[in-house]
Amino acid sequence: WTGHAPADWPAKCVVTLHATGEAFAQAAKVPAGQRGRAAADLTEGRVTGTEVHQIIGFAWEMLMAPLQILDGVPETIAKLAESYPLMVITKGDLFEQEAKIARSGLGEYFRHIEIVSEKNQRAYESITAKYKISPHRFLMIGNSLKSDILPVVAMGGRAIHIPYQTTWFHEMVSEAELEQKEFMQLERISLLPQLLEEICHGEHGGTRGKKV
Repeated sequence: WTGHAPADWPAKCVVTLHATGEAFAQAAKVPAGQRGRAAADLTEGRVTGTEVHQIIGFAWEMLMAPLQILDGVPETIAKLAESYPLMVITKGDLFEQEAKIARSGLGEYFRHIEIVSEKNQRAYESITAKYKISPHRFLMIGNSLKSDILPVVAMGGRAIHIPYQTTWFHEMVSEAELEQKEFMQLERISLLPQLLEEICHGEHGGTRGKKV
């Protein structure tokens, strides 16, 4: 392919995929469509029909690939469901996310499942209002500071950050955005039941990046 220099691709890919994600309706074909349009933009229209077809094939392979459940997740979710009402909040394509939850075998443990276009403060406020949950009684656990932690803290909720080994460029946040934000941090999900028990007994408050 010819067009934009490879060094310019990462940033342009992020912008392109995010822009098309906002522009197109959420449907099963959107991930593949985004990649085809991104290829056309990156190559300034020089990408061939055959190459776009290959890209769409790669997208569907990703969509249908077997799920890899992280270590400790099934056991932890099952244990938490015995004591707490659990909810999944995820963003993306409705069909794709519902299929992933079904294939994970973990759907039965969740009382509610919410699939949103963006995980921002407005989305969390809408969800808590829908289920009549006071923000101070809402606890979010996730791996994304931008989507899972900061919006919940901003609305007055509590959050526990469990970092993953990689972070998508679009989900990165600066140190300035974390200033004076209170949340907790765990190294792995298997430590979650003990931490929640301590929180319920008032032994832990929210401290920015506090590792427990």
